[in-house]
Amino acid sequence: FKKNDLILGITTCTHPLKEWADGTGCDLDERLSLYGIQALVLKHLVVDGEVFIQKVIDPKDKVPLKLRILEADYLAHSNKKNVIGGIEYDNKGRRVAYHFWENHPNAQQSATLNKVKRVPASQVIHLYHKQRASQSRGISFLAPIMLRLKAFDEFEDAELVRQRNASCYVGFYRSLDGGDFITEEEEKGRESEIRPGSIFSAPSGETLEFNQPPQVGNYAPYSESMKHTLPIGTGIPYFLLSGDFSKVNYSSARMCMLTFYRYVDQITEHLMIDQFLRKVEDWLRDCLILRGIKLSPLVWSAPKKELTDPIKEIEAYKLAVEEGFIPHSQVIREMGDDPEDTYEEIFKLDDFLTGQKAHFKQPRKDLNGSTSKENAKAGKPRPKNSKQKGENS
Repeated sequence: FKKNDLILGITTCTHPLKEWADGTGCDLDERLSLYGIQALVLKHLVVDGEVFIQKVIDPKDKVPLKLRILEADYLAHSNKKNVIGGIEYDNKGRRVAYHFWENHPNAQQSATLNKVKRVPASQVIHLYHKQRASQSRGISFLAPIMLRLKAFDEFEDAELVRQRNASCYVGFYRSLDGGDFITEEEEKGRESEIRPGSIFSAPSGETLEFNQPPQVGNYAPYSESMKHTLPIGTGIPYFLLSGDFSKVNYSSARMCMLTFYRYVDQITEHLMIDQFLRKVEDWLRDCLILRGIKLSPLVWSAPKKELTDPIKEIEAYKLAVEEGFIPHSQVIREMGDDPEDTYEEIFKLDDFLTGQKAHFKQPRKDLNGSTSKENAKAGKPRPKNSKQKGENS
């Protein structure tokens, strides 16, 4: 996964948060950046249905917050009072703590060395897609199709065996008068292998016959039907899941992608941003306050969605900005970029082109609608920073 991958909610922060997010300082294992952590979290959501993110504080770092990703296997079941499935509740049914194994329960070590640790609920994010009011654990995104996948796997194994049997084309000599079996010496003088262009002459009183292997012809229809059934259970369009674009045109692909993007937006907004990243933001704010740094609210931007028809869609964005329906910065965020970085890069490019006495084929307009040349003639200064005071992006 990269920063602009499909479902990952991402943010771009100012220094030192930008270093914390872009580097491996946010990971307790110091292997993944914040974007890599989101990718790992998303994979566990799809496969396992849930994942736990634990808050760890390291006072030595500039940004002391570390994130520890725990699989669902780490949750330890207990017979203690008010502990159900490793989750501890108070008398009102609110979560107060989680009981985790210190090491993975399947690790190759003595069971006596693997102890259970109680972690307060305020230090844990239990991320899962809640589909029922009383649901306390996650369900795999693949659960609706697991049985069909198993049946399809068994069908493919059976078809493979059938293909092997069908390739066993065997010829044999049969006695016409029902005589006894031939001896080994008589067998040595006979043909035992079929080659292209071979001509066989059967001995006197015998004939050469061949078996009838089973025919293979039902695989393609069943496989095609199964490939159309599985996407319904996952919510992913058929042509994306199967890689088969032979029966897709522009209109059908666009309609499918618009529906799929709505599903992706739900996962991005309600899971990755609201339940995960905003909680991480609260942890960051608490850690930085102890360092005397006040963190203003962050703007979390969803990753870029590829444009199906760039010319028409960009023209629609342009019209929406000109009519005042959406701000220019929102378009940049929907493109998966940070407005501040984009504006800064544009201004640097303007300075460079001016110094090199180069120019665009068409004058590029500033945010107020006037061109750079018009601003220069009017004596208007170029804005040094597009970002408003006290705003993070």
